[in-house]
Amino acid sequence: MPYESHSAGRIGKMLILPDGTRRLLAHVYFAQAKLVNDSTLLKLYYSFCRVEVSGERLNIIFDDITSGRMGVISKDADDAVKPVTEPIITSIIYHSNTEDESVEGM
Repeated sequence: MPYESHSAGRIGKMLILPDGTRRLLAHVYFAQAKLVNDSTLLKLYYSFCRVEVSGERLNIIFDDITSGRMGVISKDADDAVKPVTEPIITSIIYHSNTEDESVEGM
């Protein structure tokens, strides 16, 4: 899944879950980010949910977030070759604060 850095001035991004449900993750609801497990897990905390991004070199995304930039992660071809200067994203999991279940995306 490719990552594209953007300025935080945008309203937010749409997360589309596997069942087709759409969730707008507006920047105003963003609370904090945590990078754990040697840059292989990035936790994004919003006021209503938590999004966990798994992969490699996620410190690149974390650095963008801590410098005021929010990015876009999108589906990529399975055979796409990634340069070592880009993060590799293997999964995204959405955890709702109001639901007992979590939904795995992408």
